[in-house]
Amino acid sequence: MSKNRKLIGLLILVAVFATGAAAIDYVQTSGRGTPFQQWNTLTRIASLVRDNYVEEVDQDKLIDGAIEGMLTKLDPHSTYISPENSKQVQERFEGEFEGIGIHFDVINGILTVLSPIPGSPAYAVGLQAGDKIVKIEGKSAIGIKDPQVLEKLKGQKGTKVRVTVKREGEQNLLEFTITRDKIKIPSVQPAFMIRPGVGYVWITHFSRETGEEFDEALDRLKREGMKKLILNLRDNGGGYLDQAVQIVGRFIDKGQMVVYTKGRRTNASEEHIAQQGTEHPLYPVIVMINSASASASEIVAGALQDHDRALIVGQTSFGKGLVQNKFELQNGGSVLLTVARYYTPSGRLIQRPYTEDRMSYLEEAGTAGADSDSTAQRPVYYTKNLNRKVYGGGGIAPDFTLKPDTLNALERRLIRDNILFDFASHYAGAHRTELTDLGSFIARFDLSKRDLAEIRKVIEDRGVALKEEEFQDSIDFIRRIITQEIALSRWGREAQVQVLASLDPEVHQALNLFDQAEMLVADRNGGGAPGAASRRSRTGEEVGRIR
Repeated sequence: MSKNRKLIGLLILVAVFATGAAAIDYVQTSGRGTPFQQWNTLTRIASLVRDNYVEEVDQDKLIDGAIEGMLTKLDPHSTYISPENSKQVQERFEGEFEGIGIHFDVINGILTVLSPIPGSPAYAVGLQAGDKIVKIEGKSAIGIKDPQVLEKLKGQKGTKVRVTVKREGEQNLLEFTITRDKIKIPSVQPAFMIRPGVGYVWITHFSRETGEEFDEALDRLKREGMKKLILNLRDNGGGYLDQAVQIVGRFIDKGQMVVYTKGRRTNASEEHIAQQGTEHPLYPVIVMINSASASASEIVAGALQDHDRALIVGQTSFGKGLVQNKFELQNGGSVLLTVARYYTPSGRLIQRPYTEDRMSYLEEAGTAGADSDSTAQRPVYYTKNLNRKVYGGGGIAPDFTLKPDTLNALERRLIRDNILFDFASHYAGAHRTELTDLGSFIARFDLSKRDLAEIRKVIEDRGVALKEEEFQDSIDFIRRIITQEIALSRWGREAQVQVLASLDPEVHQALNLFDQAEMLVADRNGGGAPGAASRRSRTGEEVGRIR
């Protein structure tokens, strides 16, 4: 098939699935002819570029650009997925991939194992956090880039790859032959009791098995005596709608609405209802969100807020309330096309306003409603049980705004380049016999003057010009980062999650709000005299600033 015919075929296919018809609707457009004539204009331009442009042009890239350009005129979330990217997108949604199973980073040009995924082939052969992979199949891996790591280590189940590792404390290089397998990417991180009686569950995304993983986490926490729950949805970009509905259904009555959609076509307008009803006692729940909580995570937060079932804390969420359907294309790619909008049970549209400027749209995420007085201009809605005021205008505005833990320039650099990992890995190896209990380690770990001097040298050796005041201001942050990296190296991913939450300033703020969460449950149950916090909720003045 010629490149021009391929372009016509793809563009017509886009038009067909966008209308849902078997043929293009030949409606005359304003002075420009029929849509088919417009397609001819586009293919004519493609021919002109191919035959006359000053340099030879990759026709596949030209075609991809034409499709992407068309979709940018719709909304920020209608997206073309090229054949090359389709597998990665599918893996992200499915929550699994085929490979060796490691969390990794390229630190200072060296491929470094941050942690093997429990149960993975890498875990089975004995790869450890801090291992530096210096060769792959006998060839140097020094200076490798992220895309090359994926290309060389991911692969079909059953195939083998040989890696050579430099390990702290070992004089000789170690060799491992690893048989690739299917690797599950858990969407629910290891759950634990953050305080006596208080469970902590962190959902990073909504994959096909999120509901099942969530149930397992809650069942275990209940056996451990959980009476209250913190559900962390910060930085959760969404995923499968049915899994979000399933999560909400664990906390509200069967038959109650979770979310509904409205679209141009009848089949795009649906109501999503709780199918099972609550399987858990009516205990206090706090849901944490931020400006990167989007889509399915906003559905969960919005539904629990509208049903007065959870106290929502943090910052206003992203505001991604557009429903995309996936349409497969003949070239092996696909299009995620917006077909409807999401609304919470109280009628709030989750999607915030947008323009064609996608960069501005992304940069403005979560800005509306970030301050305690920002709800003044937002449309008001009311919750289902207690008639509390909640706010529309895009995103989910929290009941209590938390002061975010902002980073200075040094802290952003330390995170971006993972500069402290080697120090933490070396520390964990040198003090292994002392690191026996995670709880006491979290409570007692501190950095000595000698440690800080070493850390300063590590940072400067990576080319960072240190300012004394900035370094001193960042010591608490540095201590938190090193504590979690030591926990990862010594005890694994579950320990790292515990340290992350236990030392997180926003989580500490959330823990102090359980009085309000308990009052919400009492009012919902019709028991107890409403206190000041409850009265504030009922007058719609509940959005406060917690420092």
